[in-house]
Amino acid sequence: MSFDGSSGADPARVREYAERFVRTVVDAGYRPKSVAQYRWVVNHLVQWIMVVHIALDRLDEAIVERFREHLSVCWCPGRRVPVRTHHSWVVGPALRFLAFLRAERAVTTAAPPPRPDPWAYPILAEFRLWMLRHRGVKEVSVERHRLPLLSLLRKLGDDPGRYTAEALRKFVTEDLLSRPVGRAKGVPDAVRMFIRWAVIMGRCPAGLERAVPTIAQWRSAALPHYLSEADVEALVAPSHFKKRAGVRDRAIILLLARLGFRAGDISHLRLDDIDWQRATLRVIGKGRRETSLPLPQDVGDALLAYLKQRPLSSSDRVFLRTVAPFGPLQDSISVSCVVARAMVRAGIRPPARYGGARALRHSLATAMLRQGASLQDVGQLLRHRSIDTTAIYAKVDIERLRQVALPWPEVPTC
Repeated sequence: MSFDGSSGADPARVREYAERFVRTVVDAGYRPKSVAQYRWVVNHLVQWIMVVHIALDRLDEAIVERFREHLSVCWCPGRRVPVRTHHSWVVGPALRFLAFLRAERAVTTAAPPPRPDPWAYPILAEFRLWMLRHRGVKEVSVERHRLPLLSLLRKLGDDPGRYTAEALRKFVTEDLLSRPVGRAKGVPDAVRMFIRWAVIMGRCPAGLERAVPTIAQWRSAALPHYLSEADVEALVAPSHFKKRAGVRDRAIILLLARLGFRAGDISHLRLDDIDWQRATLRVIGKGRRETSLPLPQDVGDALLAYLKQRPLSSSDRVFLRTVAPFGPLQDSISVSCVVARAMVRAGIRPPARYGGARALRHSLATAMLRQGASLQDVGQLLRHRSIDTTAIYAKVDIERLRQVALPWPEVPTC
C-alpha cells in the first residue's frame, strides 16, 4: 500500500497510524510534556512526507534524517518550529514511530542491520555462558571482562592451545600501559579467569594461568571510606526527599544504610523477595548466594510508601524508573547516582571517590563496630564469604589505633 499524498492516498489512514502511535506513548506512562513532544514530531513528519510526495511505506532512517534537516528551514503550513529542534529531540520520537510502523507492517523498508555481537568470538561466547551458568557471575560482572578478552583474542588468536607464557606476559604488560590506572587491575584478572576456564575445558595446558602477571597491591592497605553516623541520619531524613522520585530514593537509601545492600542488590530486588508476614527480605548476592535479612521498621515503612505509588509495570522488580517507560533500574550506576543526588541535597560531601552505594555500606559496618558489634556480626550482615574481607573494618577506629601503634625507628614519636 502506498501512502503518497500526490497519488490519492488516504491521508486519514496515515494520520490514524500517527494517533495510534501517540496512544501507545500515553499508555506507556509518558508525562504530558513528553506526549506533546511526540505528537508534534510525528504529526509534523506525517504532514512533511505527504507534502514532499514520499510514500509512508518507504519511510526509513535516511528520510528521518532529511526531516530533521528540513526543520531548520521549515515551510510547512500551520507549523511553528519549537526552539528545541536538536537531533535527539526530533530523531528519537521519529525513529520510534518508524519502529512502530514496521511492527504494524505499514513500512516495507528493512531495518538497519543489528550491531555486531560484542561476544562475536564463539569461544568468548562459550566462556560468557559458562561464567553465567556455572560460576553464578552476574551479567554486569562478565561484561567487565569483555574488552580485555576481545583485545587478547585479536592479538593472540582464538585458540588458547597456542598461547605461550611469554606471549601472555607480553600481552598483559602492553595492555596495562594503554589503560587508565583504575581499570588496569581488570586486565590480568580477566585474562587469568579466561585461561583457567580454558584449562578446565582442556583447551590449553594446565598451569598456564600462572604466567599471567599480577599488579602489585598490599592487602588491606587502604582504609574504608565512610560517612559519620550524623551524616547518615541527615541523608535519610524525610525532609530531603520530595515527590514520587523522592519516595523511591529514600527507600533505596534506607536499604543501603540500614542493611548494607550492594547497589546490585537494589537493582535486582523483586517483589516476591519481600516477606511482609515475617518481616524479612530475601537477597541473592554474589555467586547466587541467597540470604534472608530482617526488615527494620523504618525500611519497611519506606518500602510500603513507595509501593503504594509505584508506577504500573509488567516488571516484577521493586524499584523502577520514575519517568516513562517505567522499566527497572538499569544497573548499579543508577543506584549510586540516586545516592549521589541525595548527598547533594543534604549538603553532604561524598567521602573520597566513593560517592555512591558503597559509601553507605562502609558506613554501616563502621557504625556497627563502634557500637560494639564483632567482625563476625558485621560479616554476617554484609554477607561476606570470609572474615578476611570484613577485617578491613578493624582499622576504622583511628584513635584507638594511635594508642597501640609503635613508633617507626627512624621517625620521632607523634
